[in-house]
Amino acid sequence: MDERKDIIEDMMLTVIVPCHNETEDELNRSLGSVSGLEIEGYEVLVIDNNSEAHTADFLKAYCKARKEFRYILETSQGVAAARNKGIAESHGKYVVFLDADDYMFGESLEHILKENIEMMQSKNVDQFLFDQKGNEQDIQWFSDCQGGYVAWKEVAEKAFTAPTPGFSTAIYRRAFLKENGISFPYGVRIGEDHFFSFTFWKAKPIIYYIPAYLNYFDFEVSSRANRYVSDPSGSLEDLLFERQFKEEFVRNADFSPSKSAEILRLLDKRCMDGLFSELLYLTEGRVAADEIREKVREIYWRFDIGEMTDKKSRIEYAIVMRKLWFLLPFICKVRMVRQRMRRVRR
Repeated sequence: MDERKDIIEDMMLTVIVPCHNETEDELNRSLGSVSGLEIEGYEVLVIDNNSEAHTADFLKAYCKARKEFRYILETSQGVAAARNKGIAESHGKYVVFLDADDYMFGESLEHILKENIEMMQSKNVDQFLFDQKGNEQDIQWFSDCQGGYVAWKEVAEKAFTAPTPGFSTAIYRRAFLKENGISFPYGVRIGEDHFFSFTFWKAKPIIYYIPAYLNYFDFEVSSRANRYVSDPSGSLEDLLFERQFKEEFVRNADFSPSKSAEILRLLDKRCMDGLFSELLYLTEGRVAADEIREKVREIYWRFDIGEMTDKKSRIEYAIVMRKLWFLLPFICKVRMVRQRMRRVRR
């Protein structure tokens, strides 16, 4: 019993993996990437978020066969609930999140922990930030930076103004999350990771950037298109809520007036693009009913297109406002072909 207590107290890292009906190939790839790592004091929490029986049985057997793995059932539906459960059940001084359809670069994680163990033990860093590989593109936080401490405001500004890696390309100090009440918002199906990240930065953390790839992110259109069939209009409300949350963050972050104006214009553009993308996803899933289209159109009325210089945004705006719905299936097909071509080239 005392030995187990000592192990828990010395635990340096917890990997949190929410799972929900992934294939065995996906799970073997994802869980296998964090299995048997040469890291002293780490655990992997596999959070089963109401998977079907065959997936649950696979997860239980996988965890039972590996001492560093723990199987945990979370009955509240949603990835936010699963991740929050992982945070609550974790013993590591630091936590990192891994989606079950992505995978971690295990050797990179081993090297990073060994190189920075003293810094992690000193508890002077609240977030270690990394770059991200993906099937669409590789993304770096700071291409002109060799690594080191970066200001939270600089990181937040980068997240607003340029493509950045996802929240899972970071390691978080668990005590900092607890002390500041930072968690994933329940009931939000789009952008729950954005809420988590911006709530985290709002607490003014100490951040250390390491220019190395931590994980591989796989974005599949089909997996998103099927998430909203039960309540497709809910995804639109989530996008608006996210925009409002970020706008409030910008107004309270003490950016310069010109920088705030630039960021707010980008927020409008991204929200418009997000709404149009959701409309395409719903069209692809054959659930873009007239009431959904009209709801998107009603939201578009709120934006000032006169401020937009981006040609793509203006075309999307024209399609929605002029009710050119017959173009949506065609755009879906073109986009799918372009995505396949990008994958072939890679």
